Amino acid sequence: MTGSSEALLVSNQEVTGADKLVSRSQAKRVTARLDRFKEIVLDFRRVDTIGPAFADEIFRVFQRAHPGIHVRWVNAGPDVERMIRRALAAGAAAEDT
Repeated sequence: MTGSSEALLVSNQEVTGADKLVSRSQAKRVTARLDRFKEIVLDFRRVDTIGPAFADEIFRVFQRAHPGIHVRWVNAGPDVERMIRRALAAGAAAEDT
């Protein structure tokens, strides 16, 4: 793992080639090879919505598998922000059990 930080543009067409970011497989494509970095910045500019599976895969599953990596996000609209917060809450609840 390097000390680098990466800004990743999460754009429907540029990253996944799909109209919507909804699936775990799309999230896995986004996070592929990101385990090389200590900080990941996800830029949700031009992304109107994300699905719960997409959010869960990045913000709960990926984060749990890589606790030394700090994942943050910028430019998230209200719908995207709500899905991210939901995934984070599910991750926190799972840690409490």
